[in-house]
Amino acid sequence: MNEFYEVFQGSNQLLLIAFFHYFGRILMPNAHVRHILLATEEEALELKSRLDAGENFPACASRHSLCPTGRRGGNLGLVVPGQLAAEVDAVVFSGELRRIHGPVRSSFGYHLIQIMGRAQ
Repeated sequence: MNEFYEVFQGSNQLLLIAFFHYFGRILMPNAHVRHILLATEEEALELKSRLDAGENFPACASRHSLCPTGRRGGNLGLVVPGQLAAEVDAVVFSGELRRIHGPVRSSFGYHLIQIMGRAQ
C-alpha cells in the first residue's frame, strides 16, 4: 500500500485514501443497517411490539432513539464486520433481513435492529 501513497502527493493522496475507504467497504462483507437505541429492555420490548404492528421505523427512531443516528431515522448506513458492538455485529451479519431484531443488549443500552441488506 505504501508504494501507492508514494505515487500520489498532496490532495491526490487524500483522494486515494477516500477511494480505498469507500471501495473497501463494498468489496468486503457489509450490511446496510438501521437501529434504535433505548435505555431499558422494557422500553425496547414495548417499541418493538409497536414496530411489529406496523409503526414506521424511521419515525420511531427519530422520536425515541438515544443514538445521534435517530435524527437520520436510525440509519447506520453500510457497516462492516467489527465496526459495531460485538453483540450488535453478531445479529447484523447473521439475522434475517428486514425483520426487527432485539432487544439486543450492549454496553450502550438496548438496540432494536433492522438489516436492510447484506453483501457477503
